[in-house]
Amino acid sequence: MNVRLFFPKCSSNQVSVWGSAKKTGTARQERSTCVNECREDRDCGAERECLQVGCQHVCLPLATAVSTNTPTDCCFSFVSRQIPRKLVDDYYETSSQCSKPGIIFQTKKGRQVCANPTEDWVQEYITDLELNP
Repeated sequence: MNVRLFFPKCSSNQVSVWGSAKKTGTARQERSTCVNECREDRDCGAERECLQVGCQHVCLPLATAVSTNTPTDCCFSFVSRQIPRKLVDDYYETSSQCSKPGIIFQTKKGRQVCANPTEDWVQEYITDLELNP
């Protein structure tokens, strides 16, 4: 089973897929969506995923999905600003197995961005992508 999780801050084993960083005091605060990929062939633990956030390790329980080899994408945070429509190439909805619904936009550069499906701009992009594939 492949599980890809999207988090707002990147740890050493994550990849930033969108956003920018801003300096706050002496620390840099990431404003990005990050992808952490856990596969059966890696030692990620059966029901937990551990992330390093700052100096702390945070372990998050994962919902156990039905055994399958297809990826399950879930959004746990959403992009805070509207992304330019010209950058968006495609979209898909998160799995019903996720704790909250989300829309994942695919950019022309192949990046994935989690967006809140209740926001007006997200619905406008979905409609536009459906009408103009």
